[in-house]
Amino acid sequence: MAKGEKKATKKKVAKKKIAKKKIAKKKEVDKKVVKKKMGRPTKYRESFCEDLKEHMAGGLSFECFGPAIGVAQSSVENWIKVHEKFLGAKKEGFALSRDFYEKVGRQGMLGKIPGFNTTVWIFNMKNRFMWRDKHDITSGEKSLAPVEEMSDIELNQKVIMALKVVERNESRSSSRNSKGKE
Repeated sequence: MAKGEKKATKKKVAKKKIAKKKIAKKKEVDKKVVKKKMGRPTKYRESFCEDLKEHMAGGLSFECFGPAIGVAQSSVENWIKVHEKFLGAKKEGFALSRDFYEKVGRQGMLGKIPGFNTTVWIFNMKNRFMWRDKHDITSGEKSLAPVEEMSDIELNQKVIMALKVVERNESRSSSRNSKGKE
């Protein structure tokens, strides 16, 4: 083979490689463009953010927003994952809903709502907003410090005292049971 022929062959090979790369790139681009989304188009609208806040500000829950706008609740749950503004609207709506119920509770306590049912209101607050009853644990007249704040010595003393109380209660219980059998 002559020098000229070698150069021409190398050029042809180089051109073929370049052509193959171009085709490969075009296929990658085509794949990206051709990628179709599955399912129906979303019904989400940015206006739903304000609608949700308004809905919850009236005391309604997030869970009943979907049916209120004619959308499955599962879709509304998905919107939270996909749309940050909608997630923010849910958080704001939650605060507005809590504000609504706290105001209702205050009006009820002041006697401004005839027939106000305190028990129902309390259960509503516990279930919606994780309210819990406060339980103070006391030993005699002195309140116990949280376990995390006690020294090892104090903690051991409290455990020993508690075990003595349990033993005393068990012995009383067993003496009552033995008296009943006689």
